[in-house]
Amino acid sequence: MLQGSLLFFDLMSVEGVPTAKLHQLVNSEGESRRAVLAEVIRSAYGPLFTELDITRATQAQIREHFRSRGASGDICRKCVSFFLAISSEAEIPLSPHLRKSSPRVKVKKVTSVDMVRVGGGAELAGYPAWVEKLLEKFPNFDPEWPDELKKKWFDAFKSLKSALLETSAVGRKAPRRR
Repeated sequence: MLQGSLLFFDLMSVEGVPTAKLHQLVNSEGESRRAVLAEVIRSAYGPLFTELDITRATQAQIREHFRSRGASGDICRKCVSFFLAISSEAEIPLSPHLRKSSPRVKVKKVTSVDMVRVGGGAELAGYPAWVEKLLEKFPNFDPEWPDELKKKWFDAFKSLKSALLETSAVGRKAPRRR
């Protein structure tokens, strides 16, 4: 990833040799460093600066630019976030719409342990070892999936949860009915 980034910013040649831009960036400080960084950013993100007026652009326009270049979902969000952060570091004038952080919905990745906890507060401890291995095979939910796939995931999750709750008494005595 680092190599790809250095190549993208033209800070390294294809042969792995640092470019003059990298030496200039490393050896500069303060305002001089910000100017060099701004030059590197404007060069690497050239189409973004030529297609959009970055001082008036919205978050949606920036996202659409990255999407048109093949980024989608979480990758697109990371591209936008990185671009805004590095532009801010270089003190490149940005639209006030970009400086305001849009309200982000924090999406917690569902883990196999979370899945068992959702099922009535049961803990993974006390389950047979095969249950943990089974849960590791269940895919993590991705909010970027199409609605049909989300529905299938929830249906499968519900089935798995029911099956796990039925086996929760494995190795333990079931309560007696009176």
